[in-house]
Amino acid sequence: MVYRSISADMKRRALQLLADGWELHEIAGVLGVSPKSIDRWHDNYETLGRVDPLSFLRGRRRILSADVVEDLRDLIQETPSRKSAHFIDLIKVNGPSIRGSWAMCLSVL
Repeated sequence: MVYRSISADMKRRALQLLADGWELHEIAGVLGVSPKSIDRWHDNYETLGRVDPLSFLRGRRRILSADVVEDLRDLIQETPSRKSAHFIDLIKVNGPSIRGSWAMCLSVL
């Protein structure tokens, strides 16, 4: 197969088809990609929370796991007026390792 860039939206749609019961080889055939690619997208989504992880050549390594980001998102939705106070508490508890990720947390919400 020829290398071509697949958009993150198309990758998410492929994973939705997989969740809806489509066979891996059917999705791969429709998109013109390898089943291994779809497996990789699924693994990326499960471990990193996104289908298109940032390249190691640009940006920093993700400090927060997908589970932590989801917990933060839930916390903000439960208590939107106390958003900043909760983030400050998280930063105090987790120290400098989370400080650089505060903007990243807000960007994924």
